[in-house]
Amino acid sequence: SLMELIPASQLFVDHSYQREGIAAQIKLLRSSWDERAVGILYVSHRSDGRYAILDGQQRWIAAQSVSGSEALLPCRVWSDLQIEEEAALFLKFDRDRKTISPLTNFKAEVRSGDGVAQHISAITIGAGFRIAPSPNPGPGIRAIVTIKRIYMRGQADLLKHVYAVCAGIFPNSDGRELTG
Repeated sequence: SLMELIPASQLFVDHSYQREGIAAQIKLLRSSWDERAVGILYVSHRSDGRYAILDGQQRWIAAQSVSGSEALLPCRVWSDLQIEEEAALFLKFDRDRKTISPLTNFKAEVRSGDGVAQHISAITIGAGFRIAPSPNPGPGIRAIVTIKRIYMRGQADLLKHVYAVCAGIFPNSDGRELTG
């Protein structure tokens, strides 16, 4: 990896494994912004010339808000990573330093190629349900820890049975949006 100063406009967040920005954290960063204390963002240089943020999303959003899209941000850059490798690094960088939601972990596990997470995702979709896109209120399953426990106790058959029961209990959801 190399160190580079990169304009904020060349950075982006891949939401296939990353969480949404955290408004309260971004607001705090903006209110006490000091470009000397930005720290180093971890990014992956993609073949299209852009840089996927692996770590530093909140600081990137705050920097753009305060200093504009051409703000230069210090970045540690990895090149030639597959998206699965990016997702795995995102997990390693975030999991060891700060708590990220089980839902965000699950999304990254699926995208990084974790077999159990991919199987759970396939079963969920196959049963007509969907995983919520974020831990925020809205349609979709957010009880990922419970879903994983069910799967680990009984593998696919038990999880399929639980989904069938849920679809019967919540008929108005058409089996797609279990929000309770």
